[in-house]
Amino acid sequence: MRPLNSSQPVTMPSPALHLRLSAALVLCLAGGTATAQTDSATARRIAELEMRYANERHAHELAKLRRDNAEAELRADRETDRRNAVFLAAVMIGMTGFFFYWKRTETARLTQQWSVTDPLTGARNRRYLEQTMAADMALCARRHLRAIHKGDRAEDSDLVFLLLDIDLFKTVNDQHGHMVGDEVLKSVVRVLGEACRQSDVICRWGGEEFLVVGRFTDRLLAAVHAERIRRKIEACEVQLDGRPTIRITCSVGYAAYPFRAEDAERETWMRAVALADQATYIAKRGGRNRSAGLIAGPRSAMTLGAPITPDAVQLWIAEHALVLEEDSARNTVVATH
Repeated sequence: MRPLNSSQPVTMPSPALHLRLSAALVLCLAGGTATAQTDSATARRIAELEMRYANERHAHELAKLRRDNAEAELRADRETDRRNAVFLAAVMIGMTGFFFYWKRTETARLTQQWSVTDPLTGARNRRYLEQTMAADMALCARRHLRAIHKGDRAEDSDLVFLLLDIDLFKTVNDQHGHMVGDEVLKSVVRVLGEACRQSDVICRWGGEEFLVVGRFTDRLLAAVHAERIRRKIEACEVQLDGRPTIRITCSVGYAAYPFRAEDAERETWMRAVALADQATYIAKRGGRNRSAGLIAGPRSAMTLGAPITPDAVQLWIAEHALVLEEDSARNTVVATH
């Protein structure tokens, strides 16, 4: 560029050129404005697109999160259902096992009970005594031997066996029938339950014979127990289907275990029952509706191990090896339980 102070003359643009330059300038300005407007619209559209994409992405993520939560809840519900099913199955298996165990034990208990119970009267039977007497004998023997060691007398340590036989029971069956006879037997057991202690054992010994075991009592009270039973049976009335009332009586024989305290470990409860049976025979022979007992006498040692027969009993009574008690409590005020 030449300096202003140059000696060459300055050439001024022609009007046409000036017009063209103005038009170009206007076009440039107009193009810039249009470009700016286009860029603004583009930016706005981009922003709108980005906003829409962001919203869609947020909605997609939210939907995915909801779907994941739903799937997680579904899995949790399924796991809960599975655990509940397992627990319910375990409970059912346990209950089923317990039921079968209870059923088996209950069946075994009932079978055991039926095996030691008389089906007609509900009294115990011989099998029951055979299963339980050993323990009672052992305890009884220990008490007596301990008392002997101390130089004392054992109290409430005897087993008293009372064998009762219903008098003229065959006549009841012959005159009134076996159904009435069965009712008589049931009535006897009911009366015995009222006359005896809860700890005593009532056993149907056979036919019309019943055996009462007075557990851990005093042999000195045996006559009183026998008389109480005899009186209860004598007062019993049996009536069936409007038939005439039947009155019955019984004969009671009793003996105690141990027969001799010093021989407690060598004796058996069956020997005491055999002595009670002989005493019952004596009561019947004496007129029925009576009680009789056989207890150890001063020379009781001679009876040890010897067979118990009617002849032997008569001999032992004569030799004072046995003492016979007949109706010794008939006039005694009978104690009640």
